[in-house]
Formats: sequence, C-alpha cells, structure tokens
Amino acid sequence: MTFARLWGSLTPRECSCAKIHGRQEVIAMLEYKIPDNIKTRIPEYFYYALGGECVSVFGADALIRNKDGFSVLEYSSGTFGYVKAFDAACKKLGMEWLLEYYVLLPWYHSDIFDGEIID
Repeated sequence: MTFARLWGSLTPRECSCAKIHGRQEVIAMLEYKIPDNIKTRIPEYFYYALGGECVSVFGADALIRNKDGFSVLEYSSGTFGYVKAFDAACKKLGMEWLLEYYVLLPWYHSDIFDGEIID
C-alpha cells in the first residue's frame, strides 16, 4: 500500500504524527489559522515592535533582504529567542491578552500562529 493511499495528502512527517494522534487529529492540527477576533485586534505597530525585539534578541542578523530589497525578519519563529521577543513586544505594548492567548495554544497551533505573525 502506498503512502498516498494510506494517508491521503499527509506528508511523511505528518504521517508519523498520525500514527500517534490519529489522522483526523493531525488534519485538525494543520487547519489552524489565527481567529479573526484575534487577528483584527493586533495593530500594525505590534509587528514593528516584534521586529525590533527580534533584532534585540538576535542582532542585525535577524534581518535579511527579500527579493524586493526590503529588510524582513529571517524565519526565527518557534525558537526560544522568538518567544522571548514576542513576550517582550506584548508586554511593552500592553498586549498581555495576546500573550495569554499564545501561551494557551498547543505547540502545533503556536507554530502555525508564529508563521502567520512573521509572514
């Protein structure tokens, strides 16, 4: 039996999770998106503050030039340094509600959350 027939569109990494958690649970893990009621409450200046905190944690190496010539954050989400920067940005801006939401997410949703925030 082929991988595709057994697990459908799941990747090999997701397949190993599916053996532990079950296919439907893995699909639910991957379908997470930041809820609109959270996303709309995050002001644009939060992203600038988070970028500044990432530079404070990682140094100027946190910035890379994208294809359009703009400096953007290198993918660092999910690291201890990123969580430290996220924590600092939330606290400095009085956005503890976002930090409280974030720390209650299961690890697989927080990884997706991080990716959406950095993008």
